[in-house]
Amino acid sequence: MNGLCECGCGGKTWIATISDRSRGWVKGEPVRFIHGHANKLDGAHNWRGDQATDGTKHKRAVRWFDIRGKQCERCGNPATERHHKDTDPGNNTPDNISFVCRKCHSVIHWELGTRTLPHPAAQPRPCVLCGDIVKKLSHGKCHKCAEYFRRNGVDRPNCPKDHDVVHNGAKPCPKKVIIQ
Repeated sequence: MNGLCECGCGGKTWIATISDRSRGWVKGEPVRFIHGHANKLDGAHNWRGDQATDGTKHKRAVRWFDIRGKQCERCGNPATERHHKDTDPGNNTPDNISFVCRKCHSVIHWELGTRTLPHPAAQPRPCVLCGDIVKKLSHGKCHKCAEYFRRNGVDRPNCPKDHDVVHNGAKPCPKKVIIQ
């Protein structure tokens, strides 16, 4: 004999195991509200209703709709997120919430035009100092040039075409080619 939450969310409440006047519980009868839902009434001192921020409205969905054991409604993987079907985070009615995985949630918002998909993988680009083509650059420099700067405090010198030059008077050019 479970009751329904009186806040209007439609959630099932539990049966009180003890009587507690301060909370309005009577042993053996359904409690009036799911935990935290009594704050949703107009007379509650901290209830802001529709004036709450979108983040607060999303947090309400997280608190009110348990995701444990749910499957993604699109792909069948374990659900990790709640999606508001009408894109209104304030509408937390059970028929407006769908349980989806992270990937499907991104795709849903991309299809709705409310979010873009992640950027594609970085394309290889040349280092600004040595010209090596690499994927990962640090301030436009490849790992070798960035590391040289970190250790010596100056940019790695550019290598001339013949590669027989000794840099800084002691270190041979890292691109030195030995021809036999």
